[in-house]
Amino acid sequence: MAHELGHALMHDQVILHRDIPSDDLISTKKKRPTVEYQADKFASYFLMPAKLVRQSFYDLYQSEKFKLDEASSFALANCTSVELRRRTKDLRGLTRLLAYTSFYNSKPSESLSGIFKVSVEAMAIRLEELELVEY
Repeated sequence: MAHELGHALMHDQVILHRDIPSDDLISTKKKRPTVEYQADKFASYFLMPAKLVRQSFYDLYQSEKFKLDEASSFALANCTSVELRRRTKDLRGLTRLLAYTSFYNSKPSESLSGIFKVSVEAMAIRLEELELVEY
């Protein structure tokens, strides 16, 4: 709905539409129109405002930036940084974990994706956009 609100506010469209499923774009090798990226960005900013995401991130992880090291790995996944790197594979894997985890440093909490009522993938992307995670 936030994506469609973005269209309504930013684009000169009388009729709102249903997006083409990404599988169709992949199979036909079509690029998504710019207005779709703009509506996605609007939805991201609308649902996950930078200031609130940063504050929630800090409240949960007690840091302005999550840096993958021995202490943070143990607090997040009770393992070494080498093990966590192997499990998460890359930055996106780590941001996904940070987006859905509901337990950090022996303290339970609601996950970031839960707080903002967005998908884990959307929150992971937002964490990367805000540069809150160092892999």
